[in-house]
Amino acid sequence: MKEYRRALEEYGAAITLDPRNGELLRGRAGVHLAMAHHLMARGGDPQGCFVSAVEDLDGALSAGARPSRIHQMRCMMLVRRGQAEPARAAEFFDLAIEAGNEAVRVAPKDELSWIERGHARYQRGLSTGRAGDTDDAIADFTEALALAPEAPDALAYRGSALVMRGIARRKAGGDPTEDYEAAARDCTESIRLDSRREDPWSSRARARGNLASYRQSKGDEAAALSDDAVEDFTEAIRLNPRVAGYWHHRGNVRARRADFLLQRREDPRELLRLAAADYTESLARARSDAVLLDRAKAHSRIGDVSLAKGEDCVEYSRALADYHEVMKRGTAAVEVYTSAGRVAMACAGGRAKRGEDPFPALSAAVSSWNAAIERWPSNGVLIAERGNAWFATAQLKQERGKPAATEYRQAMKDFTEGAKLDPRLKVDEGVRRCREYLEAHPDE
Repeated sequence: MKEYRRALEEYGAAITLDPRNGELLRGRAGVHLAMAHHLMARGGDPQGCFVSAVEDLDGALSAGARPSRIHQMRCMMLVRRGQAEPARAAEFFDLAIEAGNEAVRVAPKDELSWIERGHARYQRGLSTGRAGDTDDAIADFTEALALAPEAPDALAYRGSALVMRGIARRKAGGDPTEDYEAAARDCTESIRLDSRREDPWSSRARARGNLASYRQSKGDEAAALSDDAVEDFTEAIRLNPRVAGYWHHRGNVRARRADFLLQRREDPRELLRLAAADYTESLARARSDAVLLDRAKAHSRIGDVSLAKGEDCVEYSRALADYHEVMKRGTAAVEVYTSAGRVAMACAGGRAKRGEDPFPALSAAVSSWNAAIERWPSNGVLIAERGNAWFATAQLKQERGKPAATEYRQAMKDFTEGAKLDPRLKVDEGVRRCREYLEAHPDE
């Protein structure tokens, strides 16, 4: 930050001597924008920098600075404000596109006009999911490249937009291969021109990773085992380790490869541990429920494999810790509670197999279902799942010669209530076995 402050002081001294110099004001606005970007990358508050940049840009325009540069910088500044204020992102991206329109109007032969408007359209598409914005962004970057074929920014941005279009195409049931391959080509060319920027590395990693995932879904085993995406994310991380998303995405690539190994009945735990470590690095930079859930899934899968091999399942406890952190906010989807309950049940089973105390894990399972039922009291599946936890507790108590009537009663009640709410549930056998125990132990 010292360099930025020194630059502001120098611009300030020069502007004092020549207050109507539009280029000096525009230069100082650029320093404010660079400071804002620096603060955003480190979790700081960039709002004061944005306000100062707006004042200088307005002053520069009225003082006769080149309008095209002012509109381009205003477009860039508004995009960054949208990124910094997610609640007002749509508003700022709309304003950024308007500034980009002005830049294109006054300087249609300047590739930066097309690049800045394209970036604004890309960001709005990313924020809103509107396919038209992505196509418009690709068209703008293509115009920029027609003017400057070796503009690395335009190539990298078009690559990112092509990745986004490929994702949307696959979600709609189409074939995204062409988009992903074109994205990888653009990013490769951008890297050839300037290998010091992390953006093209991360975008090429996403293109390669998503293409491998698609080809894997079509039976291409070689694609599933490719290291290309991991290598690209690793380079992006080397260039800028502060970006949480790079760690998260690399973890996801590793987790997908682990799933493929699991399908082939190979041991995926090494890859899953690497994925979990990536998620941990991501969380150290930015807390995110999505990353916590991905780490929970990685730990849970490690636990599943360890359980099947009769080994220690400590990863189940780690998975539960992540699920509970998400659940305590009270906004998680029902699947989070369901996953937490099932992991707790699996943890209890693993402990019982190794002769350890399974009851704390079973209690955690009941607690997970209780929390879910409190939010969705008419969900018969959740109630029946809680019944399964009570039933497992009762069985283990019975095996150890302990009274189990209380747990069997609660299980039978949950099975019965769950089936009333959801008649598709098959609970007859569970109810029969609960009743059988209770009839044989009337005094408990």
